[in-house]
Amino acid sequence: MQVRLKNINPDNSRVYAVYHESLPVGLLMQRDFERDGQMLCILDQFMIAEQYQGKGIGKLAIQQWLGMIKTANKYEAVILCYVEGDDTARNLYENMGFIHTGEREEDEIIMMYKLKEANF
Repeated sequence: MQVRLKNINPDNSRVYAVYHESLPVGLLMQRDFERDGQMLCILDQFMIAEQYQGKGIGKLAIQQWLGMIKTANKYEAVILCYVEGDDTARNLYENMGFIHTGEREEDEIIMMYKLKEANF
């Protein structure tokens, strides 16, 4: 299986289309965020069309995207959140190495993927 990401907006925030073979099946949005002098990458949105979920496409897309983020060598960490009770999202992110920060934003739980050793 091959998954391809295509950057749609090259500015401070980026939008990637997730393709499975030649079909667009999802979307990934990121933005830069500076906090306490540290540059963070925020994963604002990540979605895969329902009929393509459970096939490993989301996992491959996140793996490929994290590889690009690491190669950029710009960020200290990646931050994302998921809606409390969404066990599918929680399991995906935990299996990818994201850890819970203990922070919340309304009904969303915040997770972090450390790229560099830093004081968080």
